[in-house]
Amino acid sequence: MAVPNPFVQHLIDQMDSFGLVEAKPMFGGFGLYHKGLMFGLVAEDTLYLKVDDGNRPRFEAAGCRPFVYQGKGGSGPVGMSYFRATDEALEDPEELADWARSGYEAALRAKNGKGGGGGGAGRRPPGRGGRQNGSRPPHEVGPMQPRSPLQGPGGVPIQMQQSQGQSQGQGQGQDQQRTGQRPGRRSRRRRSGAASAAARGPRPR
Repeated sequence: MAVPNPFVQHLIDQMDSFGLVEAKPMFGGFGLYHKGLMFGLVAEDTLYLKVDDGNRPRFEAAGCRPFVYQGKGGSGPVGMSYFRATDEALEDPEELADWARSGYEAALRAKNGKGGGGGGAGRRPPGRGGRQNGSRPPHEVGPMQPRSPLQGPGGVPIQMQQSQGQSQGQGQGQDQQRTGQRPGRRSRRRRSGAASAAARGPRPR
């Protein structure tokens, strides 16, 4: 299928030895796909290829620069994991196919989570005991065992002794209050009766 952009069509023709390449419009440019994976993009007639920790040193050694766009709301420039292809590669189909293959391999590593540094960081293997990323195993709590009460002389629990002592003390206090209240009321009754008799005077016989 022909692409309306002449530069993109030229790139697809140059990558013929690499394999089938499809171009899809995106964000005012084009994305380049091979076997369903995006490995390159074209912005303002400039080719950028996918990079990660595996192939980034090669791009940097060739003097290639990353793709940068202006963020929204004045947030500043934002870099992506795509580097510009060399001018020499654009003129040599075999060299361009080799660079395109490098970008596709980075995209493939990103898909499998093995790229790292813009291509998807690799997952750490489980640690000891089957832990994932240093996570601790769940804490296991055994069945609760009842505490044996403290025992005093004779094997009687101290708590029971205290409660019995308190109850005995309370009972004695109540008895004392009752016994102390009764004589008081009787004496007051006797005194009041004697006073009444004295006021009436002697009874006639």
